[in-house]
Amino acid sequence: MMNHTVYRARALVIGSGCAGWAAALHAQRLGVDTLLLTQGLRMGTSHNTGSDKQTYYKLSLAGQEADSVMDMAQDLFAGGGMDGDIALCMAAGSARAFFHLCELGVPFPTDAYGQYAGYQTDHDQRRRATSAGPLTSQYMARALERAGQAAGVRVLDQHYAVELLMHEGRVRGVIAVDIARQGQPGHGLVAVIADHVVLATGGSACCYRDSVFPESQHGMMGLALQQGAQASNLHQWQYGLASTSFRWNVSGTYQQVVPRYVSVGEDGHPQEFLADALGEQRAMELTFLKGYEWPFDAAKAQGSSQVDLLVHREMHEKGRRVYLDYRQNPRGWRNDLHALPETAREYLAASGATQPTPFARLMHMNAPAVALYRDNGIDLEKEPLPIAVCAQHLNGGLQVDEHWRTTLPGLYAVGECAGTFGVRRPGGSALNATQVGAQRAAEHIARQPVLSDEFTGTDSVHALTARLDSLPQQPTAQDAALRIRAAMSRSAAFLRDVPGMETLAAELRQVLKSMDHLGTDAQKPMDWLAARDQLITQQMVLDAMLMAARAGLPGTALVQPPAAPASGNLIVETWMQNGEPVSTARPATPIPDSDLWFENVWRAYRQRNQPTT
Repeated sequence: MMNHTVYRARALVIGSGCAGWAAALHAQRLGVDTLLLTQGLRMGTSHNTGSDKQTYYKLSLAGQEADSVMDMAQDLFAGGGMDGDIALCMAAGSARAFFHLCELGVPFPTDAYGQYAGYQTDHDQRRRATSAGPLTSQYMARALERAGQAAGVRVLDQHYAVELLMHEGRVRGVIAVDIARQGQPGHGLVAVIADHVVLATGGSACCYRDSVFPESQHGMMGLALQQGAQASNLHQWQYGLASTSFRWNVSGTYQQVVPRYVSVGEDGHPQEFLADALGEQRAMELTFLKGYEWPFDAAKAQGSSQVDLLVHREMHEKGRRVYLDYRQNPRGWRNDLHALPETAREYLAASGATQPTPFARLMHMNAPAVALYRDNGIDLEKEPLPIAVCAQHLNGGLQVDEHWRTTLPGLYAVGECAGTFGVRRPGGSALNATQVGAQRAAEHIARQPVLSDEFTGTDSVHALTARLDSLPQQPTAQDAALRIRAAMSRSAAFLRDVPGMETLAAELRQVLKSMDHLGTDAQKPMDWLAARDQLITQQMVLDAMLMAARAGLPGTALVQPPAAPASGNLIVETWMQNGEPVSTARPATPIPDSDLWFENVWRAYRQRNQPTT
């Protein structure tokens, strides 16, 4: 007899950030009954992270700069680790997705004539980037949420997805925990049945202790991986300098105003360690350059990424705390700017940023970036800002095709949990990916026939209930999860120690084998389920990292000991086989040579969009 709550929808979207709300909105507008499930509205990365002027990446839409869909696709593809069909989809859909956000009210700036002026961003030479300020993704998510609610998207709030429901070889929904009822008999488990499921759960923030992801975000990719979904490039992450008392990326103008980098030990005396290690002028040059080259990149280990390495050394080798100090100029500064390299001098002069302190320069160039910290209890004018090198973005994820379908029938992945970003992605391309992928997934779902059956997921819900009932009532699973997160930050982040990763992989294997003996708080079984998801994800990530490290595959992390470098544009695929992760490498597929003769495109479009029965 069924004794659990069952919800039904034609499309189920899991996640309430930019990707989730975009997928739900587009699907609902296309006539698909859509339910959005979320652990908590406005809890994830879209609402709670950003940078000095959080970037959105798209085709150039101003001035005389030449650009095209193919130009943008080729630049995305050249970053490495991205299939050509994905690059072409991202470029082709970028303008449409961008203008949709503009119509929803996201305040991207224009000049007096309506041109969307752009600027250069990481790993790109064209001025395709734009920004609505530090809260770009928050503006996007809230505009999409308002539109989704107006369109009639149903919301199941305060529910945490924990297992995919499989039926007749395809995904047919999820088991979720009703958070308010998790301490009651049955653990608050509910079944959400759908013809199609869209994962929009963000990056796997659970993997690392040193992270700029909000503490409220987990990731939940493990629920797909444990069912055999194939992942791509799980070893490719983006790491960068971020504040830690309030989690935020310190890129762009936070660096371009040339603050002081200081470290403090037990004696409490600040030390300008960059100037000591690099010399005064070189330290200022690389600090400015970090504004453009913010992500850590092993290829820049003798350039701007020296800053990251020196920050790490101060913290992890010397046991010192590291800060950005906007109250004073770095040692060697001259108020006429002549101690700076020419590019920095010209940039600050053109921006009118010639004020006497880093704080004053930051206020002039980007007052919202100062206000953001002040709103979160940090006054950059009066106190130093604690920082660290943090995990910031998963550039891999679940393998998807040109419709953002995963390898599990019935399951789509959009946003950061989809492996669509490549090795050296242009800054802001992640926000573009949320919108393009969501739109393509929704359009594909709308073309599929409606499934009709009485599947309720009863057997799966009962099996999970029994498993949770049998767990010891002690929080040892969470303890193990925290220990592994710290070890990942130490051995498997932007600095990767192969022997350390091998030891960690062996420990992970043993922890996962003993999961049923690791207990949890009887009132919070969700914590055990979250720990399981984290550990499964970490196991797969580590396997991909080890395979890539041993084979010398290209990436942005610094690996010790180094292997002979492999050549080619390669993608690492990882999946679960007989309970163990398996990783292999394959060449990226080239950019498709599409037939753009209009009559042929029009005919194929009509055929593709015929109503289904």
